[in-house]
Amino acid sequence: MNPSNRQLLIISLIVFIGFVGVAIPFPIFAPMFLNPLSGSMIPHSWDQSMRGMMLGVALSVYPLGQFIGSPILGSLSDHYHRKILLSLCLLGTTIGYLLTAYSIFKGNLVLLIMSRFLTGILEGNVAIARAMAADLPNMNRYRGFGIIGFATTMGYIIGPVIGGIFSDKSIYPWFNFYLPFCFAALLSLLAFFTAYFYLPETGDVIKNNNKKNIFQINIFNRIKKLSENESMIDLFMAMFLLFLSVDIYYEFFPAYLTGQWHIMSSGIAIFTLTLAIAVGVGDVLLVPMMFRLRDDIKTIRYFSSFLALLIITILLCTKLKYLYPIFFLMGLAIATATTTMFIYISNVSKKESQGEAMGLALSMRTLGDGLSCLVGGLLIGISFKLPMILSAMFAILSIASLMRLKKITKKHLT
Repeated sequence: MNPSNRQLLIISLIVFIGFVGVAIPFPIFAPMFLNPLSGSMIPHSWDQSMRGMMLGVALSVYPLGQFIGSPILGSLSDHYHRKILLSLCLLGTTIGYLLTAYSIFKGNLVLLIMSRFLTGILEGNVAIARAMAADLPNMNRYRGFGIIGFATTMGYIIGPVIGGIFSDKSIYPWFNFYLPFCFAALLSLLAFFTAYFYLPETGDVIKNNNKKNIFQINIFNRIKKLSENESMIDLFMAMFLLFLSVDIYYEFFPAYLTGQWHIMSSGIAIFTLTLAIAVGVGDVLLVPMMFRLRDDIKTIRYFSSFLALLIITILLCTKLKYLYPIFFLMGLAIATATTTMFIYISNVSKKESQGEAMGLALSMRTLGDGLSCLVGGLLIGISFKLPMILSAMFAILSIASLMRLKKITKKHLT
């Protein structure tokens, strides 16, 4: 195995371990907040609207933390050693998961929200990992990003299975809601040791007199500069709307399944598994195939349209067994549209700005994710279908922005 492939394998392993921890809460939070019999986190006297609102808050603080952390960590990785920053972030997420487990054990809602926010800030390390992959010499980005996307998907497969099974007391009396987060902390610690001892440094570290500090990095100034070009406005608006659609779907299909179909955490894990397997197939097979078309924007537009159509199909579905193939097709659409979007942004970015570009892209995504969680949490108090309807609407709006998009040169994304 050549050095670039070996390095990509290590980066992918770290991403996989990290996303196992990220995905563990997916089948846990909806039953924990919405089911009055689930435990002491939410008082039994709270009505459905209050439970939905607090679910939205608990879900939103993690991506809002990523919104703050991603541009800072991504940009700092262009000026300092990527490996050291990645290792420190992984050590921090270990502490974050332990605090989450403790907060659930104690039934402390405030501590739960604070710990998820802290973990979200440090999970901005995903931007560093993508930048490290973009640094690899002689690496086809469609292949490299596809493999990282596959590693992410495998994390999404294993994480919900762990979360769904080890939080379900009906399977074993000792299982509970906080046990999976202890497992996530252990995995994050493993990722730290893997990064620190086995991952070589990538990228050229800029000289000390040109280094940035944390107070010099301002995502809003960066967005303002990018908005000076009309095509960049269309690109980031399309990306923002696409990821709003995807993240609302990711965050609230468990609530939809819980409220509409009365499915609990272990059942949600099966649907998440179906979705994640399809995302993995899409990243490994469909994304490299789309390279042959040599038109990233058209690829994103087509699969965003497919995404909107599938969400509407889910809402119209009347039999549970039909949801499984629909979820599989959803995974294919999500993988191809989102991974191609990251590839396109990387392709139009200069080599020395990969960390900043990936951090900005991830930060824009997580801002939308956080906002969608807050809005979705309010909407499910009215109807479990409303967040899904909103997801389809944002997918359609992203298509409109993509249709306006013109060719972008590298000078605009640096």
